[in-house]
Amino acid sequence: MTAVARRINPRNTIYNSHLVRNSTTETITTTKTIFLDVKTKSSWYLDRINELNALKLLDSSWKDGDLDPPNDKALFWADCALDCLRILDFSCTRISPSVDEGVVICFISGDKYADLEFFNTGEILAVISSRKSSPTIWTVLEDPADIYRAIDSIRDYIQR
Repeated sequence: MTAVARRINPRNTIYNSHLVRNSTTETITTTKTIFLDVKTKSSWYLDRINELNALKLLDSSWKDGDLDPPNDKALFWADCALDCLRILDFSCTRISPSVDEGVVICFISGDKYADLEFFNTGEILAVISSRKSSPTIWTVLEDPADIYRAIDSIRDYIQR
């Protein structure tokens, strides 16, 4: 049996979920299609989505074979963070694989640095720092609202 569901949310995102069942397995895959309004200021968003999607193609040889590439859990929460960034219309500087196994979203402005790191274990850390002070690090919950609050704090720090 195959079923397809389509859900459209207010942020112009279409989620297509495909459920495939046979006698021994059940698989659900979800794809996400984004339609940006021509008037939006968030044209950077598609570039960042492409950066994140490129991480899905990494294999274990990405860092001399010593590190695992970002897994589904890290990619899921990084994608959630991108949605939050889009809502806030706040672009990050880059998205890359983490040397600690996961995804890192970085923000740089002058002497100010911040990042959100989504580890393959599910742990999420936020960091803000400048060259003049020690970094401030805190744990972020696996929850869209907490990720949004962390990004809002990072935005306040970077734009100050």
